Amino acid sequence: MNRNTLNIIQLGFGMLLVFFAFFSQSFIVETVVQNRHDEDPSVWKHAGYYSQMLAYVSFVLGNLAAPTLLSILGPRLSFICAALPSPIYMSGFLFFNQYFLYGSCIVAGFMAGCLWTSIGKYVAANSDEKTISRHSNLMVFIYMPSMIFGGTFLLVVFGSRTDQKISMETTRLLFGIFAVVNFIGVITLGLLPQKRKNDRHSTNHFKELVKTVKLFTTRDQWLLAVPSAFTGIETSFFTSVYPTALSFTKSFSMNTNQLMGLNAIATGAGELFGAAFFAWSSKWTDRIGRWPLMWIGTGISLISYALIAYNLPANSTHTMTNEKPIASSPSITIGLICGFMLGFVDCCVNTRIMSHIAIRYSEDPAPSYALFNFWLALFTASCLFYGSVASLYMQLGLLSVGSLASAITYTIADRNLMNNLKLTKGTIPEVKKP
Repeated sequence: MNRNTLNIIQLGFGMLLVFFAFFSQSFIVETVVQNRHDEDPSVWKHAGYYSQMLAYVSFVLGNLAAPTLLSILGPRLSFICAALPSPIYMSGFLFFNQYFLYGSCIVAGFMAGCLWTSIGKYVAANSDEKTISRHSNLMVFIYMPSMIFGGTFLLVVFGSRTDQKISMETTRLLFGIFAVVNFIGVITLGLLPQKRKNDRHSTNHFKELVKTVKLFTTRDQWLLAVPSAFTGIETSFFTSVYPTALSFTKSFSMNTNQLMGLNAIATGAGELFGAAFFAWSSKWTDRIGRWPLMWIGTGISLISYALIAYNLPANSTHTMTNEKPIASSPSITIGLICGFMLGFVDCCVNTRIMSHIAIRYSEDPAPSYALFNFWLALFTASCLFYGSVASLYMQLGLLSVGSLASAITYTIADRNLMNNLKLTKGTIPEVKKP
């Protein structure tokens, strides 16, 4: 195992610690906030949705500024400054003030743009054309068990409590542990060995922003914009809307807080299975292209959306309900299978886009990663905004259209890339500088 692979492993473990907290809280934050609203009506009923929406709106701006911030801060300081606001946000739930919640979400969201761009750039710097798919899948394979660990943790905490509500005492226990684990993750990322490969930053920081804006107008980026946008609405759905719908459907035969923990485990298992599957298939996808796997993910996504519509009532995304779904009664088994499939689809789309960017823009991937996260964040924020009012069926319809559109546009982009690779006899095509 060479030094570059060891660096990717350390990166994966740092992300494991950070996202153990992030994914776990995103699964429960709307339920936590609604329980606080029941105790104190001055707390907005959907502050959980709205705070996450603010985080992703600021994430949009953070992604545009990310390449410039990376060039100013440098690799190590970028990781530390970008990840540190997250445990600060988690700490706010120890006393719970909704205005601190909104403010800390805005800061954490803005710096998350820098974090994700740093991650993408670090993977590219430690990889080449032959290892990029393996390294991307290895990173996902290491950090995605964070959902399984987080779900297990939620299940243990909620399993000892019979109350359907999440008390303030339980909230402090959960988010206190989240904050500590998150901070350890920040330290792990800050200690990453630094790579200078492909780290060609202009001394004029304004030019970094101009480069990103110019890349925005290229045909390849507009083709990638559609799957990137779909990743956004899919991310908000499986991390926030779907777990909330499970929690608010009170006709299940078990405590729905425990069901949220089980769903987190199922979703993490889907991500993990996807990473293993895509790593196994990386050799032949390097030869024929990555687009066939995108269509596999699309097919699975459409099946999962149909099952969710069958299993959950339409109003379960924004209010607690005993309404019956299309099925005579909601099935725990179907609910968990859908969670597994949503995790697999998320892994599929993200790894396809990341590997495409790393190969297509190998000389300077940071602006392209920033644009990918720009579209992801913009549509995640949009989904969280309408998620509090739109019916479950309407959201599933939008997801279905987005899944099909993203598969089509990604296929065009990936086939163009493969044709360029063949013309250059297997070398990475020269990127036209914006």
